[in-house]
Amino acid sequence: MDTETTQAPNLVTVNPEKKRIYLYFRGMLTRETAEELRKAYAGAIAQTGPGFTVVSIFADFVPGTAEVQDIISSMMRLAEEGGCRVAVRVAQGSVFGQLQLGRLHREIQAGYDVYECETLAEADTYLDGI
Repeated sequence: MDTETTQAPNLVTVNPEKKRIYLYFRGMLTRETAEELRKAYAGAIAQTGPGFTVVSIFADFVPGTAEVQDIISSMMRLAEEGGCRVAVRVAQGSVFGQLQLGRLHREIQAGYDVYECETLAEADTYLDGI
């Protein structure tokens, strides 16, 4: 992945040329880590501006507490308000992460499309083609 700017190490990276944000969900998020992820995501959205795409990468992600789920829902609202064009979810050993985000996406009725890919390379290829 040719990312150029790191917003928060191991959490959010940005490729400004592609207007693409990469979010990394690893293990079980604590409230503190989820807050850090949300803050970094808000900064990435501000950096890229409307029309950005986002790839959420789940590495052995375990669905979090109700409080963490609320933070993730607020991140989806940030994406919608910030002008997210499309999102892709990549599961790397974590089907539950995709299921949880899919449920939250439906609950908040986010207005951007979401696709699922098997690999990061597949996600990048898909987004590069739209």
